[in-house]
Amino acid sequence: MILVVPAWARTPEPVEDTRDAVEAARLFEDGQDMLRAGRYGAAGVTFRTLLYVYPESSLAAQARLALRQAEDLEAQAPVVRSVRYHKLPRTLTTEEIRACFAAREIVLAPEQRYDPRDVERARLALQDLLAARGKPAGVRAAVHPNGHPAAPHSVEILFTLARK
Repeated sequence: MILVVPAWARTPEPVEDTRDAVEAARLFEDGQDMLRAGRYGAAGVTFRTLLYVYPESSLAAQARLALRQAEDLEAQAPVVRSVRYHKLPRTLTTEEIRACFAAREIVLAPEQRYDPRDVERARLALQDLLAARGKPAGVRAAVHPNGHPAAPHSVEILFTLARK
């Protein structure tokens, strides 16, 4: 008995190659977008995925270069050394502030990569939290480079209640 597979049921190799090329290009673009957004670790993971899944891709050489760039930028990026709060109501605990940040997916904690956008988002979240507690007030955020020789690429972040 001879089994004949209809033409519509066959997947020609060029279609698979095209799909792979499109997926590799999507991964590469995603990695580039993450690099531009300052998300160096995520960009590195994306480029490694492209290289692992599509090692024969025409984008492999570019992905290797971009991966090195992401790793270099990640190594140079400052980290948060400390996050402090000044003049906030005593009824507001650090745990509540951290929970508020977590609910808004704000990554702002010691030993995490510093991103000024996270500081601004955290400042606004803190203001909202105070307003929800019936204590509307402005919150200032100050970022200070850490001059400690053991941690030259680190910053300290201080949030202060701004009295009106």
